[in-house]
Amino acid sequence: MTALTARDAEHLLRFVAAAEELAGDHAFTPEVLVELGRLVEADWVAYAEQDRVRRRFGYSVGRLGDECGSAEVTYWEIAAEHPVCSRHTHGDTRALKLSDFMRLSELRRSRIYSIWFKPCGVERELTVAIPSAPSHTKTFIFDRGPGRDFTERDRRVLEILQPHLARLWRGARLRLQLRAALARLNETPDPDTPGHDELGLTRREQEVLAWVAQGKTNAEVAEILWVTPSTVRKHLENVYEKLGVHSRTAAATRFLGALGV
Repeated sequence: MTALTARDAEHLLRFVAAAEELAGDHAFTPEVLVELGRLVEADWVAYAEQDRVRRRFGYSVGRLGDECGSAEVTYWEIAAEHPVCSRHTHGDTRALKLSDFMRLSELRRSRIYSIWFKPCGVERELTVAIPSAPSHTKTFIFDRGPGRDFTERDRRVLEILQPHLARLWRGARLRLQLRAALARLNETPDPDTPGHDELGLTRREQEVLAWVAQGKTNAEVAEILWVTPSTVRKHLENVYEKLGVHSRTAAATRFLGALGV
């Protein structure tokens, strides 16, 4: 196993911190991919979500400032013969290089090179995926033109990052779900009317708990909702009693479970 240097470890920590700061409704923005490209150098860096069962693209994005050529065929026409993509489709989410499966001389003689890689100027590729069902795959793609291949150090960086990338994705999804829940709650004029959820909480209690689930303190929730911290504390006491729990974490977990998160 390739060992990373202390400098690599420091850069990994910086990336995780920067990615959390730069993430929006999606965890992986063009700006986040810029930071990722500083860890693993590439001519092009991209991220794509796909439904490989129904052959549909979801959210996809390229690194800020990247421009490359395009093939005339669609991805779905070459997916089965792409040696790395086919592995990811069948559940192998490790960091994989194109050269793990084909020497460069073999690649240049192949059909997929002539119709897919060559038009885009790509000769080297490294990918890693967040472990996911085939109906919603999440893959990072690093491409290079003619020249040096990716190294085992590059592969190791992505292997170490993989669980952190998964956590960043889950965090962004959670923010979207909580924002949708808050939007539904705000449609009710009286926040203290009983809710219609399975937990038996009032609308205001659900609203407080949604913000708590996002890591907000009582003071921050009070400022957001224009109430006093003591009012937030009282709502949480009522929540604890109704849910039979004794902590913010336990209450938030029950709430998120009721949302299907």
